[in-house]
Amino acid sequence: QREANRRFSYSAKRTLDAAQRLYEGHKLITYPRTDSRYLPNDYLEHVHGVLELMEQDYEYGKVVKTIKEDGPQNLDLLLNSEKVSDHFAIVPTLTESDAVLTGDDAKIYDLIVRQFLASLMGPAIWNQVERFVAMDVGGELVDFRATSRTIDVPGFLAALKKNDDSADDDRKQQLPH
Repeated sequence: QREANRRFSYSAKRTLDAAQRLYEGHKLITYPRTDSRYLPNDYLEHVHGVLELMEQDYEYGKVVKTIKEDGPQNLDLLLNSEKVSDHFAIVPTLTESDAVLTGDDAKIYDLIVRQFLASLMGPAIWNQVERFVAMDVGGELVDFRATSRTIDVPGFLAALKKNDDSADDDRKQQLPH
């Protein structure tokens, strides 16, 4: 709900309503009324099944390919029956649907799938370059600093479709190493 609010300015009710439709109507996600972040230990087969299903999808296939090449990460953290109470984390189901999702339902489903895939990926690795220079300005020595941050390994950010923020602004340039 917090991520849907941050990204789309959705209220908690609007997010839950969409999630409830995805659960009851489309059978595309697990029970949505939970705040758990864990899956039962015996859900490993389900995780691999979801990866197989998502690999066929144009939108998620590239990310799944990366997960398979690197091997699913964080399974020891994700699969933890001891931290599951009444319900476990909201994840995609193995249901294949011909329904075309639109509006809120499409956005919330995409968010759930991407969060699930991101949980199986490694960390993002950034490269930060910082340069300092002292210049004489009108007889006074003034210090200047320039920084540049670029992504070396996108890691989980690839699943979330979050890129290096410098790519979004043409005025920013990468500093030489």
